[in-house]
Amino acid sequence: MTSQYVFGSKQNDTPYTKYKITEEEWVEFKESRLTPEWQVKRIAAQQRQKLNDTPHVLSRGGYALLEKKMRKCRAEELGLESPDLAPPPARHELWKVARTKSSLRKWSTVLRNNQLFNL
Repeated sequence: MTSQYVFGSKQNDTPYTKYKITEEEWVEFKESRLTPEWQVKRIAAQQRQKLNDTPHVLSRGGYALLEKKMRKCRAEELGLESPDLAPPPARHELWKVARTKSSLRKWSTVLRNNQLFNL
C-alpha cells in the first residue's frame, strides 16, 4: 500500500473503501509513512535493492517446486521410473536456475554445460 497509495500513482485514491480498514487507520498509516524516520528506512531499502543484481525469478512454488521439476527432468534423462530416485540437484544448480528466466529454463545437459552455468 505504501508504494501505491502513499508514493505511487494512486495517491488521490482512498484505499479504505477497497480494503477493510477505517479512515482513521488509513490516515494514521499514511502519516507514519511520511515521517523522516520511515523515509530513511525506505531509502536504505531501495539502495539495497539496487545492489541486488541477481534476483530470483521463481513462481509461488519457490525452491521446492523448482527442485521437484529438476528431479523429474533428471529422472527422465536417466531413464528412472520415479523422480524420487533421481539425485537431488546441487545447491549451486538450484541458485543458478532460480535466477534464470523461465523462457530460458531447460534442465537438459546442453543448458547445464552452457556458459550461463559456468560461473
